[in-house]
Amino acid sequence: MVTKRRDAISKIDDEIAALTAKRSEKLKQQREEIGRICERAGLLDIPVSDDDLEIGFKDLAARFRKAAEKTAALAPSGSEAIAEPGAVPQYGDRAAKLQKTVHGAG
Repeated sequence: MVTKRRDAISKIDDEIAALTAKRSEKLKQQREEIGRICERAGLLDIPVSDDDLEIGFKDLAARFRKAAEKTAALAPSGSEAIAEPGAVPQYGDRAAKLQKTVHGAG
């Protein structure tokens, strides 16, 4: 009985270790991708302090979060979100509102 418990705990510990390694790898990939995006955007050529760059990124993140919240508020919910397979969703005014939100006119 004790052996089964230890085996179960060991299995959980192994799963945690594997997930931790997977998480670390995913974070590394995301950091590298952000770095490539910064490079393509020309941020590596701009003489700016890390502090100023961090402030700019925080502002950018807040802008995207705000847009995402607006988009989520416009998304269909409940029975509106359920459609027949292959059906084209009909959102009426929502598409126009979303367009304004995404492009900053809303």
